[in-house]
Amino acid sequence: MFIRLDMGPAQQLRGDNGEVRMIYRVNGGHFTGDRLSGQVLPVVGDWASIKDGQVTMDVRVQLRTDDGVDVLMAYEGILPMEDGMRDLLPPDARLSQSGHHFRVTPSLEVRGAGYEWLAKAKIFGVGIRFADAIEYHVYEAACCTQT
Repeated sequence: MFIRLDMGPAQQLRGDNGEVRMIYRVNGGHFTGDRLSGQVLPVVGDWASIKDGQVTMDVRVQLRTDDGVDVLMAYEGILPMEDGMRDLLPPDARLSQSGHHFRVTPSLEVRGAGYEWLAKAKIFGVGIRFADAIEYHVYEAACCTQT
């Protein structure tokens, strides 16, 4: 499926230890796919921390399917900062908020009939950060049986 999170700029907090915390507000969005589609609900749910050349992410997104079923998508991750990204973060500047690619393995939690398969699905995604949004392409891994 394709997911677009409409987002405002991050609140950026810089600690004395060089850590930068970024808190994003998700303003809404939409998702579309073969088996589900709907809207992204407006919540605060994307926290990132940058320290010692790594980005640590903690993301929670609430989705609502077209037929009214709520789905929680969550993922955490630790990503090394690439040289180009590190160059965008000099000690006294703000991080540029676009052009960053990342991979995720979200978990999905659902409380609605007909979507039980989501909790069992092995999924992964590729995202890119734009100035005003994050877009993901999310895929279900094909299951194989051993013979």
